Amino acid sequence: MNEQKDSEIKIEFNAEMAEKYSAMIRTTIPGYEDLHHMALSLLYLRVPEEGSVLVVGAGDGHELLSLKRARPTWRLTGVDPSAEMLSVARKRLSAEGFDAELFAGKTGVLPSEEKFDAATAILVMHFVRGTDGKFAFLRDIAGRLKKGAVYVHAELCAEKEEHSSAMESAWTRFQISKGQAEEEVADRNKRRANSVFPLSAEEAEKLFLESGFSDAKLFYKVLNFHGWVMTKSA
Repeated sequence: MNEQKDSEIKIEFNAEMAEKYSAMIRTTIPGYEDLHHMALSLLYLRVPEEGSVLVVGAGDGHELLSLKRARPTWRLTGVDPSAEMLSVARKRLSAEGFDAELFAGKTGVLPSEEKFDAATAILVMHFVRGTDGKFAFLRDIAGRLKKGAVYVHAELCAEKEEHSSAMESAWTRFQISKGQAEEEVADRNKRRANSVFPLSAEEAEKLFLESGFSDAKLFYKVLNFHGWVMTKSA
């Protein structure tokens, strides 16, 4: 078996998991719907009526659908490492008469000549291993954006050691209060150490600057989850 590169996203979904993901994520991420509504509002203000938007980690199509419902004239491109998740997304879009160009893989599979008016990567980068991998991830997105394009980014961040235990306990309690089985939450907490690789918020902001973005503003923070909006610099 080939050794997985640092920049590869470590999580994989089979078809059954893809169908269940939509319901599960809403009881796992605090403020999940509000995060997407805020991201949409930020894009709506800055993306032209017939602009192009790249959705990195398009997953089950939830975000693509939200964008198309708000602005049917936007040209959407989605990329995700899971072909199974994209199959769910394609069905959901088609059911409402929408379409989007979907690519299975990492951002490297996208046509290099395409330059987008905006991009999002919501709850994706914490799955990318290593600082070098995260830098490459961000540079790949920046390289596909027009100068001055808007970029919306959200991820799980590492807390300072003195706060991490309290935040972890609160997150566990949140998931159980939303109806998840205590055993399932505990199992996911154990597996997260091998599938999620968070930076601190300060480290993430440093990487944004180094990879070609500027003026990063925090618009979302719930427990350890952070969301920023920023601009593609020169």
